[in-house]
Formats: sequence, structure tokens, C-alpha cells
Amino acid sequence: QRNATIAFGIIAAIFIFTTAVNIIERPEGLGIAIIFIVTIIVLSLVSRVFRATELRVNEVVLDDTADQLLREAADSGSIRIIANHPDDRDTREYLLKLREQREDHHIPGGSPVLFLEVTIADASEFAPTLEVRGERIGEYRVLQASSASVPNAIAAFALYARDRIGVIPHVYFGW
Repeated sequence: QRNATIAFGIIAAIFIFTTAVNIIERPEGLGIAIIFIVTIIVLSLVSRVFRATELRVNEVVLDDTADQLLREAADSGSIRIIANHPDDRDTREYLLKLREQREDHHIPGGSPVLFLEVTIADASEFAPTLEVRGERIGEYRVLQASSASVPNAIAAFALYARDRIGVIPHVYFGW
């Protein structure tokens, strides 16, 4: 990679020299370039702000197991969802996460919880369908989904659960 580094350095030096010469000979071009660059940056920031508030999910679809787990959790009168980053996906992981969340957020001991695990998918998808799969790992109820945005997937699922069951879910985070 040494040759590539040297070649890149030479090309970068040529571009820097050419830019400096152009700025000295024609300074009005610098003003136009600055206006262009500032406009692009401002528009990008405005676009990012609006995209951050959009819910980028068209539809939420649950498989039979996920639907059953959601209904079981709602039978207690409240839906408690713990957002979890999937690591080992064994009972020990869920036990430790549940203990941590019960302690941090004062979740009642007998209250059932759902673990929601969202993995990052293709970030270029703007409004895909959120497909949620349910699974029991030991005594723990785990819902898995794949999305372009973890926060959007969690919000979309919480809104879906609220509309489907009629109970406002509690969502707990702990990263």
C-alpha cells in the first residue's frame, strides 16, 4: 500500500496546488463555491432533522408466535417491552438484562416482559414492512425484527402494540 499512498499524496498535492492557483487568479470563484457548499450543508441538515422525526415503517407484521407472545403479555394489563441488543441469545443474557432493567426502572417482579431485538438491515430502505418474529428462549419471550433504523422499529412496534391491544406499552432502554 506504500505505492498507493505515494500516488494519493501526489494527486492530493496537485489538487491543492491547482485550487490555490485558481483562488489567487480568480477569487470570485471562491465566493460562489462557499455559497454552494454552505447551501448543501444547510439543506443536508434540514433534511436530516426532518428524517429523524419520520417513522420509517409502512406496516408491522407479526408471525403467529409473536402475536401470541404479545397477547399473553397484554393479559397482565400492561405491555412491558425491553429493548435488547442480541448477543449470545441464551437464557443467561435475558436473565441479566431483565435483572438490570427491573432494578433500573422498578419493573414489578411478577410483571411479564417482552424482549425486542432489532438488527440493522439495509439502511437505504425508506419505509419497509417491519416483520416481527416471536420466539421463546427458556422462560423468556423474545421478539426479533430487522430494520433500517432501530429507534424507528421500536417506535413502530410500540405504536402497533398500542393500536392492536389497546394498551399503551412501556418501553425500557439500557445501552
